Amino acid sequence: MAIPHIDLTPTQRGLLAELMATTLPRLAAEESGRPVSAEQISEAAPGLLWLGLIQESEEGDLAVTPAGEAVHHRAEHEKAVCRLAEIAAFADALEAEAPAGTEWQRVPGALRRLAQGSAALEEAVGTVRAAGVTGATA
Repeated sequence: MAIPHIDLTPTQRGLLAELMATTLPRLAAEESGRPVSAEQISEAAPGLLWLGLIQESEEGDLAVTPAGEAVHHRAEHEKAVCRLAEIAAFADALEAEAPAGTEWQRVPGALRRLAQGSAALEEAVGTVRAAGVTGATA
């Protein structure tokens, strides 16, 4: 089954993330310490219910559906992919700035391979140590 790409508002994403951890009462008074306010619930819940990403029990509790879990995990995966792309771009920038003919030129490549998953942490740290960077630990 293909996981649909659904553009959610920040409030909807926040409610969906909160519901991944616990069910929430839809109409309950705002509780202190709860990351999602009653106002945010009443704003985000109707759209998420309509999309089938959350469900409401007879008692009025909101819970995430399997489709909601899939959409949440897809969004988290997409954020991780973007972060790794930024790390690889950072490695490119480091590589462009590294003094030519030095061991430092090996460091950005180690960072890029680590971000892309083609090198283990220990291997990347070994490359950094071989380049003479002090304080590198695995």
